[in-house]
Amino acid sequence: SSPRKARRAPSTIRSGSGNDAIRVTGTGASALSAGVINAGSGDNAVNVAAIAAGGALTVASGGGNDRITVGALGANAVYTINAGSGNNIVALTGDQIAGSSIATGGGNDAVTLNGVMSGGTFTTGAGADSVAIKGGFSGGTISLNGGGNDSVTVTGAMSGTAKINAAASTGDLTAAIGSMSGSAIIHS
Repeated sequence: SSPRKARRAPSTIRSGSGNDAIRVTGTGASALSAGVINAGSGDNAVNVAAIAAGGALTVASGGGNDRITVGALGANAVYTINAGSGNNIVALTGDQIAGSSIATGGGNDAVTLNGVMSGGTFTTGAGADSVAIKGGFSGGTISLNGGGNDSVTVTGAMSGTAKINAAASTGDLTAAIGSMSGSAIIHS
């Protein structure tokens, strides 16, 4: 029989209410391969240096002004981030693929992806929210929900099945797109 690759259980970090700082520092061969971080309520800072290729990360935080940063996304890494209510900042470096999602609750939130979005979802709650994709946007959905003047910036091309949906928003939408082609749509 052939040798089996060992499967590692996801690392889990939980913190209670209060202002917490959580750092996962592994990169390269030591990058996080599977992890769950529950930061609880409070003004939290979660910093994950890297998610390994094919890895998975789940981050949840409760109410509070949170900053969630992922330094590097390995190829085919999948993540779920739920930033809860508050004025949150979520920043990722790498490409977002299908199966990945970011959700923010009520508050003035800023989401930045330094890479290409080819699938998955970004969903914001009530408040004046901004989403910036500093690469192309070829698939997936950005949904801006609730009141507030929202903005979406895509530095590269918006193409393929990419969709921006602001139909549930009661404020103004400002969209700055490098170029548009294919069946990409903006619905407001």
